[in-house]
Amino acid sequence: MPSIPGQKPTASGSFADRPFAHILVYLHQKKLHGSLVVREGQRSAEIYFDGGLPTKVRSSTRGRELGLILTEMGAITEAQYQACLQEMARHGGLQGKVLLAQRAVTVPVLSRALREQIMLKLVDVFSMVQGNYLFYEGLNLLEGFGSDEPLTVDLEAVLMAGVRLHGDRLDLEPVLHGLQSRWLSVADSEAWMKASGLPGVRPRPSVDRPKEPWTACTGAPCSSRMTARPCGMEPTAARTSAA
Repeated sequence: MPSIPGQKPTASGSFADRPFAHILVYLHQKKLHGSLVVREGQRSAEIYFDGGLPTKVRSSTRGRELGLILTEMGAITEAQYQACLQEMARHGGLQGKVLLAQRAVTVPVLSRALREQIMLKLVDVFSMVQGNYLFYEGLNLLEGFGSDEPLTVDLEAVLMAGVRLHGDRLDLEPVLHGLQSRWLSVADSEAWMKASGLPGVRPRPSVDRPKEPWTACTGAPCSSRMTARPCGMEPTAARTSAA
């Protein structure tokens, strides 16, 4: 997969080895800032993380346009959506800003739809099980893209939706273990599994584990101090030397 000109990725890999769900949990646990670039054939996605949470997503998947989402939500009519598209064809602009200018939506409704759009785009990435990824720590590839307001989504809800739709092709053990230690108590686990649609999966109990040796991504100290074993987010050279 081609890298960004003039930029060296902090980490790279394949979802065949480390599924997208693992990457999401890892970036959240480490509270990393940066951009994740994903490619699978003709499909692509770019995700910006702020403090480990995805705040912007640019995707090649069709059908995730904001106006369509607002229409499906019942927030605007088909006629209002078409009027927005006509205005954009004449003068350009973003669907959200055009709809606000046309007084078709309010700011709270638009913010809710934007979060729904991010959710849908993230869940789409779960289906890219053979995709390759590059992570650029500290680099915002989506600066100036989309909404000016930083938006965050419920990462637990993203994971639940993703594994519910594509869990049959994912190794969920590390994800469930990470979720249990971060968001869930043992008493909550059955409720989570029922909501996730995965009744046959049992999260492993919390146990004390020996600390893993830290491996810096570039072979030198860095702010993220990624480890080789939990997620495989370190570059190929680091994995080889740590093996």
